Amino acid sequence: MKAGKQFSLILSCTLFSLLTACGGGSDDDNDDDAPELSRQAQAGRLVFNDTSLSDPTNTPAGGGQGCVSCHDPALAYTDPSTVNRDIGVSPAVDPSILGIRNTPTIPYGIFAPPFSFTATGAVGGIVHDGRFINLEAQAAGPPLNQREMMNDTRAAYLLRIKQSTIYPELRRLLGANLFDSFDNNDDDTSPAVNTAYITLANAVAAFEREDASFQLFNSKFDASLNGRAQLTADEQAGLNLFNTHCASCHPSTRPDQSLVNPPTPPLFTDFTYHALGVPRNAKIPDNADPAFFDLGLCGPERADAATVRDQRPELCGAFKVPTLRNIAVTAPYFHNGFFATLEEVVEFYATREVTPERWYVDGVKYNDLTEQYRGNVNNTDVPFALQTSTGQRAFSPAEAAQIVAFLRTLTDAHLATP
Repeated sequence: MKAGKQFSLILSCTLFSLLTACGGGSDDDNDDDAPELSRQAQAGRLVFNDTSLSDPTNTPAGGGQGCVSCHDPALAYTDPSTVNRDIGVSPAVDPSILGIRNTPTIPYGIFAPPFSFTATGAVGGIVHDGRFINLEAQAAGPPLNQREMMNDTRAAYLLRIKQSTIYPELRRLLGANLFDSFDNNDDDTSPAVNTAYITLANAVAAFEREDASFQLFNSKFDASLNGRAQLTADEQAGLNLFNTHCASCHPSTRPDQSLVNPPTPPLFTDFTYHALGVPRNAKIPDNADPAFFDLGLCGPERADAATVRDQRPELCGAFKVPTLRNIAVTAPYFHNGFFATLEEVVEFYATREVTPERWYVDGVKYNDLTEQYRGNVNNTDVPFALQTSTGQRAFSPAEAAQIVAFLRTLTDAHLATP
């Protein structure tokens, strides 16, 4: 919710018709008219929802974990676990093992451009540090991640596929030859094993690209764009404030066609990366080590972290700007899940520079960055620059409440509460 320049929302008949043509503003939650998924996407849906494909031998309590375990459609495909709500990060299939980051939402992520470094920073990619260039690459990660599904090898994961209840249907949808080309004695050096593994990952990505639930564009905000709903006075005031303080990184206008083509209704992200100085989350087990720091583009999760630290140190501590669609139902917030409520997030943006003691309880400003990288924290964009120049909070508590009211209009219709 960072901004440097004001965006105005042009609610003209032309924009109404353009957005409607893109599918924006529909509040019809009935999937009867949704296009049928391809066979590949149908296979991906089966894999996405199966919790038997993790390594249950690593689970003290038994059970398993799949994509759906951390991406619940009832919460805009974020983590429903009490661990995530209480601590801010997601557990592995072994609940004694926790990740280092909050589970990001999936919807609208399909529009992210491929990850790339730019002259001024970075853009695009999937997850908080953009380490996956696209959805297909991301879908290949969790089955082998030892903080997620915990399979040791691709071959072991495929053996679980063959033992699952969805296997007969996967054979029908993807072809028997895909699975018959390797046997249970093959390992990850087998080209057939790797082909099958990548095919299944691509199927999950196809499901996320094709299924309507990942790109509904039917929030109250969308309906207001084509005249089918009207924002309340507080919501409209919140939108105006949002455009002043937040929209340079979360634009409320259609995305640049150089990033998203064909264009969509507003995505409320520019896909760039920023260091925001989010407070250190002491609940994350890895943070018990005072030498551990999650530096986003500079690691620890990115394979090129050392190179980025060496060649682009100004990017250390930067994380991807997320979409704000469904933000009201995707708590906790930020990459480390530090903030439990949307109200806290907006207050942080309003006051980080004028009352840092409120946020950094150990007295160390930007305490989740090593000292050498604290200068990377964004202080040039509104609302932070405004606080620095005036010595006052960027907007009043009443205005903060109006911004929150507006943000709640970005919730997909079936998830919104009256």
